[in-house]
Amino acid sequence: MKKILIVDDLKSILVTLESILTKEGYLVVACTSSIDALDRFSAEYFDLIITDAIMPASATGYTL
Repeated sequence: MKKILIVDDLKSILVTLESILTKEGYLVVACTSSIDALDRFSAEYFDLIITDAIMPASATGYTL
C-alpha cells in the first residue's frame, strides 16, 4: 500500500484529502504544520508528500 503524507494548516482540507485518498486505497498520514511534517518524513518513508504552500508559523510548504 502506498503511503502519502498530507500537510495543511486547515483541518477541513486534511479531512477531505484523507477521505478521498483513503477511499482510493492509500495509507494517509496528516500533519497540520511543516515542522510536524519534517519530523514525520525524517523518521518514516512516504511515497508522496502533498503540502500546502502557504502556512503560518516558522516553515511554509516552500521551506518544507
